[in-house]
Amino acid sequence: MGVRKELHLTGNLGDGMQIEVDFGKCAGHGVCALEAPEIFDIDDESGLAVLRTERPEGQEAAVNAAVRGCPERAITIA
Repeated sequence: MGVRKELHLTGNLGDGMQIEVDFGKCAGHGVCALEAPEIFDIDDESGLAVLRTERPEGQEAAVNAAVRGCPERAITIA
């Protein structure tokens, strides 16, 4: 499964849910990957959160948990 890393990343999940990761804030705690492993991964090189390029639908609750659990508030959804 591929991952994308950019300074500021936006992706869509299923029903138009927009996920945004601000890598300027991300400190690589990994809470997002624990809460929503189908959506987030931790990059081995940078230690920062990345969005998986293949995102299954039906993960809204997991993404919401990742947003709430992020200690740096680096993840937002719309």
